[in-house]
Amino acid sequence: SIFRGFNATILAYGQTGSGKTYTMGTDYSSSGGGNDSGKPIAAASSSNNNISSSSILAPPAKSEGVIGRAVHDLFSTRNSLHNGRNRVKVEMSYLEIYNEQAIDLLSDDHPTDASASILQVRDSKSEGVVVQNLNSFIVSSPGEVAALME
Repeated sequence: SIFRGFNATILAYGQTGSGKTYTMGTDYSSSGGGNDSGKPIAAASSSNNNISSSSILAPPAKSEGVIGRAVHDLFSTRNSLHNGRNRVKVEMSYLEIYNEQAIDLLSDDHPTDASASILQVRDSKSEGVVVQNLNSFIVSSPGEVAALME
């Protein structure tokens, strides 16, 4: 259903120390995610919009977490669709809710800065659940996702 225009969310919930960061594979500061560099990897893509063998994504490493595997599957499926790169837009946001505060993990503001905006989560009749002022970026590869998450 994600390829029919529906949004998708990957959510980890649990108490401190229960393994959420490890399971999601978002600890790029150690050897916990991706390949040896700690990032998801992708083969070089061709310059035209036709799918060729050079646009096939490298499989995620065995140590890759849920996010890396989902991102790999998302781009792999998009690349396999007829004219998928033109038809499917992938937009990314990255949010943490901690102590009932929503924090934009892609914001340039550090969450402990006084200038950091506190995000408001709202339920909209027309749009569903909306996080106001949450940054989002259009991404075209797993490498771009990894670079934003670092």
